Amino acid sequence: MAQGLRAKFSPHASSIAPVVMEKFKEKKPLLRDPLVECIDAVYATTQLETISDDILSSMTKPNPNIKIQVDLFLYRVFRSLKPAAVPKKLMKDLVPALVKHTGIS
Repeated sequence: MAQGLRAKFSPHASSIAPVVMEKFKEKKPLLRDPLVECIDAVYATTQLETISDDILSSMTKPNPNIKIQVDLFLYRVFRSLKPAAVPKKLMKDLVPALVKHTGIS
């Protein structure tokens, strides 16, 4: 639906993103891969700032699979952005969590 509605889906992105990110705990690729496609399609309809609270809360979950998939999602997002388009305020919040995920203190 997100791909079909595009920008008209944007108001619903903030309600779908936390559910999808919570389901990232699934280990089976049969269940996980469609969730990855779903979060990418949801992001394509909106801005990163819209779902930033959901991203930050998902990064603090204890489940390592959720952390891994959110990190991979951020990798795909940042890879597609130009350096000038990266939201600076969000980066200040994300960098400590990303560093914590790498295990570097």
